[in-house]
Amino acid sequence: MDFVRSCDEMSQLDLGLVVWTYPGGFKVLRAATRGSFVESLAETVTQYVRTLGSISPIELAVFEECSVTLAMEHLKLVESQGVLCRDESVKEVRFYENLISGVATKLGLGMAVLEGKGISGAHNKLATLYLLALKASYM
Repeated sequence: MDFVRSCDEMSQLDLGLVVWTYPGGFKVLRAATRGSFVESLAETVTQYVRTLGSISPIELAVFEECSVTLAMEHLKLVESQGVLCRDESVKEVRFYENLISGVATKLGLGMAVLEGKGISGAHNKLATLYLLALKASYM
């Protein structure tokens, strides 16, 4: 517990290190940066996903040389920004680029419109069909 308090104090003393707490409660000590950590993380992960088509926490852990737990937290954080969507199966968890938010943006729709229709990020196939039908009705 003393170590955690010491790390919290490092953040307050502006020593170049900050404690970052992920939404899941996972804490890490990382270098302080001037730019947005979440935006740079989203950019990095998106490049991997666009290159590979999808990514698992294990693959990200290998590429970024970090633990699988930290890689999963990174992926969930980027997912919470609407950049990725998740496919969970018995075999593994894979993350894909969230095409729904991109299509919704191109149509001038926010994700709030989709959520208002009862469509959440977990129902991407249904949401895609809905958007395609919606787009066809505008044409």
